[in-house]
Amino acid sequence: MTESAPGGSIFLTISFLLIVIGFVYLKIRKTSPRLVKIIPILAFISIFGSIFNKYNTSKDYRYLRDILINKKHSVVEGRVENFKEMDDFNPESFSVDGVDFFYRDDRSNSAFNNIAANGGPIKEGLEVRIFYYENRIIGLWIKE
Repeated sequence: MTESAPGGSIFLTISFLLIVIGFVYLKIRKTSPRLVKIIPILAFISIFGSIFNKYNTSKDYRYLRDILINKKHSVVEGRVENFKEMDDFNPESFSVDGVDFFYRDDRSNSAFNNIAANGGPIKEGLEVRIFYYENRIIGLWIKE
């Protein structure tokens, strides 16, 4: 389970965007006056999009955290069965004691999304305890 809310680096992201946009602006201000007029619009869109994405990710994190705190989640324990790695068309999937799980490598999702191709821990036969809500993994315990 994640220990801190995602989206905590929003100021770092915005600062980086402003530095890059400022650098580009200084490089092209004399050579392309047309682009100079477009850069403030691009900066606004980039910063607004970044803030919106971070807000939605944090909102999802708080939603899932509240489900755990208020004990609205379910728990399943057993061995991972029918494990299939993610491909271009299908999400990664597996089942534990008849409960099916599937997920993609999606950083905007605060639930578990660590696929095998990125070093994710799930593999066939692994003994696990999963805390979940609506088939979204919000807590994962792996027997050592």
